[in-house]
Amino acid sequence: MKIDISTLALVLSLSNLLQVIALFTQWRMDKTRPGLGWWTLGIATIALAFVAIYLRAVPQVSLLAIVANNLLFAYGHEFLYIGVLRFFDRHEQRGLLGVFSVVYPS
Repeated sequence: MKIDISTLALVLSLSNLLQVIALFTQWRMDKTRPGLGWWTLGIATIALAFVAIYLRAVPQVSLLAIVANNLLFAYGHEFLYIGVLRFFDRHEQRGLLGVFSVVYPS
């Protein structure tokens, strides 16, 4: 059995897609819990980042996939961070997140 980065990226994107379905269902059933929408958005963004890793093997879109991969991972973790803070009834520091958004991906 051949296990390489492309295979792992495909498996991780599928498992994250299942997490998105579960979180989205839970968010739709109980909208009183803060943060679940942000968690869903974060996991969906990370799932797209794993798809971008899989697309790095395609020569026509490899440069775009590399840039998309980095940006999607960074923003996905930011969305998860916001969701965790909102779940615990705290608010994020938007200035700090803005600085992180500008500095980290570049």
